[in-house]
Amino acid sequence: MKQFFTKKFENIYYPYRIFTLFALLFLTGTLIASFVSLNFYQTWPVIILTFVCLLFSAFINFLLRNHTLALISCAVIFIFLGLLNYSWFETKNNAVLPFNQEVEITGKVVARPQVDFKNQKLIVEFIPNLTPGVGNGASESQKTRVLVSVPRFPSYKYDDIMQIKGTITRPPVFDDFDYSSYLKRYLVFGLINQPKSLTYLGHDQHLWGRFIGGLYNWSDHFESALNSVLTEPHASLAAGILLGVKRNIPDDLMVALNKTGLTHIIALSGYNVTIIIFIFSALCIARLGRRRVFIYGLILILLFVLMTGASSSVVRAAIFSLLILFGGLIGRQADQTNLMLLAAVLMILVNPFVLRYDTGFQLSFLAFAGLIYFSPIFQKIFERKQFKKLPDGIKSPLVATLGAQLAVFPLIWWQFGRISLIAPVANILVLPLIPLSMALIFVTGMLTLVYFPLGQISGFIAWPVLEYIVKIVEILAKIPFASIGK
Repeated sequence: MKQFFTKKFENIYYPYRIFTLFALLFLTGTLIASFVSLNFYQTWPVIILTFVCLLFSAFINFLLRNHTLALISCAVIFIFLGLLNYSWFETKNNAVLPFNQEVEITGKVVARPQVDFKNQKLIVEFIPNLTPGVGNGASESQKTRVLVSVPRFPSYKYDDIMQIKGTITRPPVFDDFDYSSYLKRYLVFGLINQPKSLTYLGHDQHLWGRFIGGLYNWSDHFESALNSVLTEPHASLAAGILLGVKRNIPDDLMVALNKTGLTHIIALSGYNVTIIIFIFSALCIARLGRRRVFIYGLILILLFVLMTGASSSVVRAAIFSLLILFGGLIGRQADQTNLMLLAAVLMILVNPFVLRYDTGFQLSFLAFAGLIYFSPIFQKIFERKQFKKLPDGIKSPLVATLGAQLAVFPLIWWQFGRISLIAPVANILVLPLIPLSMALIFVTGMLTLVYFPLGQISGFIAWPVLEYIVKIVEILAKIPFASIGK
C-alpha cells in the first residue's frame, strides 16, 4: 500500500509541482476562511499550536523517509496559512462603525472619485487622530473607510482631506446583488449618502499621492480631449476602450455590448488586456523574437498603466499581461501555471478579499487559465488540414477568445445570469482591431492635447475603426438568441 501511494504522488515531488500544490492549498485556505468568520486574536493560539504539530509531523516523517505523509503535513500547513492570512487581514480591517448614527469624521480620499452626470462617489479613509470615537478606535495600520456620495460639483480629487458630517449606513443587500460584498474588496464597510455638511480642509502633499493624483488628472484631461474631437457614441467608446471609463456610454450600446459578450473591451478587468497581449505575442514572436516582444510588450503595458491612472484593476491586468510576456520570453522553461498562481498569491497576500469578492480578479485569473489550458486545445484543432488556409490574424484571436470564453463562462453565468452565444463570432470580428483602435485613440488624444487641429485629423482617421466596432456590436446584438439569461 505504501508503494502504491508513493508511485501515485511521485510526480508532484518535482520542485515546481510542489509549488503548484502549495499555492493551490494556500488559495483554498483563503477561500475557506472567507466563508468562516475567524477572529485572529481569538484563534491564533490554536492555529500556532496546530502549526507546531504539523511541522513536527512533517519533520519526523521526512526523517523516516515517509515523503507522502511529510508532504500531506506540509499541505495542511499551507491551508492553515491561507486561513491565518485571511483572518488576520479581516480582523485588522474590521472596524466597528456606528451605523444609523450621525457622526463627524475627518478623512482623506484614497481612490479615484467615481463621477457620473450628477453625483460623485468618494472612498474616504478616516484619519484616526482626527476622528476619535469612530471606527472602534482605528489605529494607524487599520483602514477604516466609508463610501461618501456627494453632488457632482464641486469636484474633489484623490488625496483631498475633508471633514464630513452625516449618517453612516450599512451597504444594502439586494435580491440579486450584495453591495456589501462588492465594497468589501475596497475595505469599505459603510455608506454616507448626501452628508449634511462637507468641508474641504486641504490636499495631502506627500510625494506618492502627488504622483498618483497627477496620473488621474492626466487621464481626465485625456478623456476630455477625446470628447472634443470625437462624436458620440465614438468618444465614450474610445474612453471605455483605452481608459475603462463607462459612465458616458449610451444605454443601448451597453446592452448591445452585453449581448455580444464584448463588455470586456471597455472594462479594465484584465480580461481584454490578457487576450490582447496573448494575441500580440502569438503574432509577433516569430517576426521579432522573444526578447523584443517582451521589451515592446513591457513598454506598452507600462504606458497603458500610466495612461489609465494605475488603478488596482489596471495594475492587476498589467501583472497578468507581464506574466504572459515573461512566459513567452523564457519559452519551454516557463511553467505558466506557477506564474499565474504566483501572481494570484501575491495579490491575495496584499488583499485576501479579492479572491471571493472581486469579480475582476476572478475574470482575469480564469481568462489566463483558459489561455494556458484551453487555448492549446483549440490551437491543435486549427492546425488541421481544413484550417490551414485560415490567416494567423484570424486564428490567433479565435484561439485566444475560445479558450478564455470557455474558462470564464461559468463565472459570467453565475455572476450576471447571462451568457452570449454570439460572443465567439463577435470577438473574432472585433478583437483583432482593438490594438489598432487603442493605438489610434492614444495618438488622437495626445495630438489633441498638443495641437487641436492635428487631433481632429487623427480623430477623423480613428472614426472608421470605432464606427466598425459600433456597427458590428449593434448588428450582432439584433440576431435572435444572441444571448440567453436565467
